[in-house]
Amino acid sequence: MQQRMIAWAAAAGLGAGTAWAAEAAVTLESLLREMTDCAAVARWPQPEYRCRHTGSPP
Repeated sequence: MQQRMIAWAAAAGLGAGTAWAAEAAVTLESLLREMTDCAAVARWPQPEYRCRHTGSPP
């Protein structure tokens, strides 16, 4: 279960190579490499991720 959550977080891009994503082509191999890189999940994302929520009044 923990590995699945780590893989999901890496696939979501939370610190998983966002700096080089614009330069390198995205392939199945590169995605699998990111998903299994535990060190990438442990690093803080650059640029920093901010979750903001907006909604309309009821």
